[in-house]
Amino acid sequence: MIHPFLVADLTFGTGRFNVVMGLTASCFGLGATLSNFIGQHLVENFGHVTSLMGSLLVSIVPIFVFGCYMPETLGDRGSVKAARGSSSYVVMAE
Repeated sequence: MIHPFLVADLTFGTGRFNVVMGLTASCFGLGATLSNFIGQHLVENFGHVTSLMGSLLVSIVPIFVFGCYMPETLGDRGSVKAARGSSSYVVMAE
């Protein structure tokens, strides 16, 4: 349920909300399909432990991407620096 809120935050002011929602939903479907296919292949050829370790390693990647690129984790949300780098932020004059 948090997916639309993350997309809205990332695309605020760009007019690309529906495009990004469609792309991310497609990635979710593709990931669900490939996860079963690749997981079964790994279990058949290398065993359960290898398959689970592979899933663990793949699941860590989004955590690092999220931590590196979300404005909230960078401390740039609403700052002048963020306003210059992206047209999606509005800086209020004091």
